[in-house]
Amino acid sequence: MSELCKYCGREYSNARDLLNNSCTLHPDGRGKHALFEGDKDGPFICVHCGQKYTSLRPLVTNRCMHNPNGRNHEPFEGNPNGPFTCKFCGREYRDIRTMVTNSCTKNPVRGGKHSPAR
Repeated sequence: MSELCKYCGREYSNARDLLNNSCTLHPDGRGKHALFEGDKDGPFICVHCGQKYTSLRPLVTNRCMHNPNGRNHEPFEGNPNGPFTCKFCGREYRDIRTMVTNSCTKNPVRGGKHSPAR
């Protein structure tokens, strides 16, 4: 069974090799790969905009306009088929894209959107 990095989408044959190598897309710029814990069969979904990809690598290497840090898409590591529950208010949605485009009054960031819990 292969393992995927949640930052760059690179595939390794085992978790040990993945976790022991540096990742060029690590958020701090110099860290190690991190294990993607979601469904490795896809679809792969961005937690910020709900965009779906058939593989992880294109998802994490493309920019996301809705990422508050101004970076690339970040993968959702929960069940890609839903339902999706907001981690701030507990509201449930059938579609992640609808969820992340609506404002959440419980989000600590003023004007913040709903965000899926795992």
